[in-house]
Amino acid sequence: MRFPKPLVPAVFRERPNRFLGVVDLEGRSTLCFIPNPGRMTELLKPGADVYLLKKTSINRKTGYDLVLVDLDGTLVSVDSRAPNTLVAEAIDGGRLPMFHGMEINRREPVF
Repeated sequence: MRFPKPLVPAVFRERPNRFLGVVDLEGRSTLCFIPNPGRMTELLKPGADVYLLKKTSINRKTGYDLVLVDLDGTLVSVDSRAPNTLVAEAIDGGRLPMFHGMEINRREPVF
């Protein structure tokens, strides 16, 4: 999966609520959005190396999304929105032979 901008390394500190994280970024404490309401206690431990994606919007409360956590040398996605993008890229790129010839018209349509 390709990210639209370079990722920014940081160190995880705490998670005050389901969607808000506190990280150390370039020597200062910074708030970030965590796009996953799951507990993730095995991943989001104080001192964990994490990667952020810079986001700019007038309506945002934070300037970053926390998207990856380094778990013993393996990067793990914590973005619950990522699987849709990842599968769409794989289908469009012909990387999933069982879906050859198919295309995605809409994601998660409402019935």
